[in-house]
Order: sequence, then C-alpha cells, then structure tokens
Amino acid sequence: MGFNVPWGALAQPKPRGRTLRIVEFNADGKTLKEPLERFFAKERPDIIVIPECRMLGTHGKHTTLAGFQGVRFEGVCLFSRFLLGKFAEKRPTGLDELGTEDGIALTTVESPDGPFQILALHLETVRKGLEALVRFEGPGRLVQLTELRRRQSQLALQYAQQAEAPVLVVGDLNLPVESRIYSEFWSRFGNGFTQCAGGMASRNTPAGMAFVSTTS
Repeated sequence: MGFNVPWGALAQPKPRGRTLRIVEFNADGKTLKEPLERFFAKERPDIIVIPECRMLGTHGKHTTLAGFQGVRFEGVCLFSRFLLGKFAEKRPTGLDELGTEDGIALTTVESPDGPFQILALHLETVRKGLEALVRFEGPGRLVQLTELRRRQSQLALQYAQQAEAPVLVVGDLNLPVESRIYSEFWSRFGNGFTQCAGGMASRNTPAGMAFVSTTS
C-alpha cells in the first residue's frame, strides 16, 4: 500500500500490443453493485478482482454486471470484459478449520489476442495474530496465520505452474514486498502495480490500476 510512481515504465517506450487495465479492490464485505457499475462505466477496466465480495450469489457460476462477465469463488469475485472460460478452484488443507473464506482460483480469459489465465486469490491476513499479541495472548495465533499464508502461497504457486496459458496473478496477498513469504513465492513474478500503475494503493479504494501489455 502507498503512493506509487512507475518511474521505470515512464522512461520506457510504450510497449506494443493490447494493454490490459487490471484492478484489484478489497470490498471489505460490503455490497457495492451500484458503485462498481459507475466505476466500470468511468474507468472501463478489462479485469477486476474483488476480495471479500458478497455480490454474486452462486459459487462458481458465471453471471454479468454492467456488461462484464463475473464469477465468484469463496469470498472473491472476478469480473472480465472478455469471455470467461474454464474455471477451477483449490482450497489449502486447514482452511476450513480456521474458519476463513479465502480462496484460490484459476480462470481462463478468452481475450482477442488469445487466451490467458487469471490466478485470483485472497491470502489470509495476520491482523488477528497481531491483535492477540497486543492483548498479551502470546504468539501462537500469529504463527498459525503466518503458516497458513505460507501454505496458501505454496499451493497457489503450484497451481500457477500448472496453467495452460500465460498467467496473471491478481488479488489481495496481504503481504508487503519486503515480506519473506513474498520474496520466497511471489518475487518471481513481475509486480504490475509497482512497475506500471500510478497513484495511491489503498485497501478500500480502487485507485491503483495496473497496465500490462499482452505481447512483447
């Protein structure tokens, strides 16, 4: 989170090929149908992933919103301007016991330039573990949630390596780039926000938008 200026991208010539406008926005459990419709109409993103989403009803079933195709898995909604294809989902062992709805899903997007896949995910936050420390309840909960986040990352990376097309990872990692887990599992991917997007990244404001060229 924080303000970002993509100095590297500004200094380079504009890449060839189609540019994808990608948004990730944590809805914090709110119903945001009308604000999202206005946002779609104004900004016209190509892909938007919304963790903690409660808008779409049936799990795994495609629907539409303001002309965008959408699908929900666990607490994450994915909307696409392009046709959504094959959908799959995984849940790490231990997720149910912890009572989290965080999920990991791989969805094929049929773009005009060919198919690619979105790995949409929402990793566990360690906030409750930090709150337990403040209450002098010991580090047990923090250690448990950190390990869960590591297992989620490990599974998601294995899932991405099985993809049948180029993969874009989009979601709420709940990780700073300085994190050891981020370094171990996610630093191998280009960071679309820091490389391409300008503006303020905030947990509840869809201000940061990543622009990714689909061809080299």
